[in-house]
Amino acid sequence: MKKVILSLVLLSVLITSCTPTPIPCFDIPAPIHVNTATNFNCQCSKNSGYYEWYIDGVDYTGGSASGSGVFTSGIFSLTFTSTGNHTVELIAYPNGNKKGKSANISKTVSVVP
Repeated sequence: MKKVILSLVLLSVLITSCTPTPIPCFDIPAPIHVNTATNFNCQCSKNSGYYEWYIDGVDYTGGSASGSGVFTSGIFSLTFTSTGNHTVELIAYPNGNKKGKSANISKTVSVVP
């Protein structure tokens, strides 16, 4: 019985370790104007199937935070309501959900009038 359990644990570890680590990537359009919809494209990401977006530490995944964030098919659209520098973070997962290893990338964007 111990051999069966050990074999199952080892198989689970082997399968999990075979999942490639995501490589997140997104493009920053320039310039970014206040009160104008801005599209961030993460289709350059590799080994990724699920994404989370954070703006200044607030979760905008699926437009769930207050504000106007929308994410569909690799394009995240947001209307910034204030000028200045903002941190945009993308977290990528290898599957169509939040299971598996994640990787992130952050970039600072400048929003102008």
